[in-house]
Amino acid sequence: MSLHCVANSVSAKYITCLCNADFVSRYTESFVNSTVIFQINDARQIPIIIPTIEQLNEFEQLFDFATKIKQSQLINQISKNETENKLAEIQIVLDKMVRILYGF
Repeated sequence: MSLHCVANSVSAKYITCLCNADFVSRYTESFVNSTVIFQINDARQIPIIIPTIEQLNEFEQLFDFATKIKQSQLINQISKNETENKLAEIQIVLDKMVRILYGF
């Protein structure tokens, strides 16, 4: 599955953040596809809120931070356990950001 944005107002990093948020996952399971397999057609049915420039920057920074953590694990700079802990912290922040964005 590949991901491409058709609008310049959002980035692939932003869409990736949304797709990994708990709120969007629950939305998809409840209203789009009740199976555990997320498909590209499911992503097309997610209502995407266009963020402000500031919000977009925050999401992209969070994405970049998570990517750096995972890269650090892959080159053995940090342990798998430490990676999981740091990514769990990022997940909490991401979920809060998405709930705020969607007004929940």
